[in-house]
Amino acid sequence: MSGLKKGLGDVQKQAGSQAQDAAKQGQQVVQDCVDQGKKCVQEVVDQGTKAAEDTCNQVKDQLPGAISGGWGKK
Repeated sequence: MSGLKKGLGDVQKQAGSQAQDAAKQGQQVVQDCVDQGKKCVQEVVDQGTKAAEDTCNQVKDQLPGAISGGWGKK
């Protein structure tokens, strides 16, 4: 009978450590996912900022010509 109890205790210990391993792996997956998400958001922000700068630079380049070309004249 004590052999059976010992066997059950071992099974519980093993199950417990497997559950902990799974939880650790789960946390790692979540962390990786969060990191990936942050990286993705940062890339989108960077691209958006760059696109805005490019547009701004294009407008700045064209502005003097547009002003001398008679924007707003009737």
